[in-house]
Amino acid sequence: MLLRFRAREIVETLRIEQSAAGYRVTAGERSLEVIVAGTEGPRLDLIIDGRPVRAIVVAAGDRRFVKVGGADPVILEKVSIQGSRAPIPGEETLTAAMDGLVTSVVAKEGEEVQAGTPLVVLEAMKMEIRVVAPFAGRVKRVACAPGDVVERGRVLVKMEPSA
Repeated sequence: MLLRFRAREIVETLRIEQSAAGYRVTAGERSLEVIVAGTEGPRLDLIIDGRPVRAIVVAAGDRRFVKVGGADPVILEKVSIQGSRAPIPGEETLTAAMDGLVTSVVAKEGEEVQAGTPLVVLEAMKMEIRVVAPFAGRVKRVACAPGDVVERGRVLVKMEPSA
């Protein structure tokens, strides 16, 4: 399986393959052995290259917001082998993945954006969650402002695909 890994301005492709003990995760030249030792709700107890690590994973559609140990949170999403893709019906409406505080609104109504462009930044459970454009298109509506406290599922941004 290929996943796109996004952390701030870094974008990288991860290859995840099952191994005898768990999973082999490869990014560029670096490869890690990952074993899932236990799960409880959004918490994962992992063993990464022999060291125990706790992770938190929050799902939002095809995306996963992941915080491993003390590292900054990252976004994982499946990579389309064909590259650019058409939006999935319903994907035009971007919502809060969890309860949080809107710390920044980067998107402007009417603005043309590329897939992966940050639109809104939320803070939740000491994690920064970037809501990004799932496809290239135009920002149709921004429905939040910095300082807003939002609940999971609240509409943040509406988009329409590029022609």
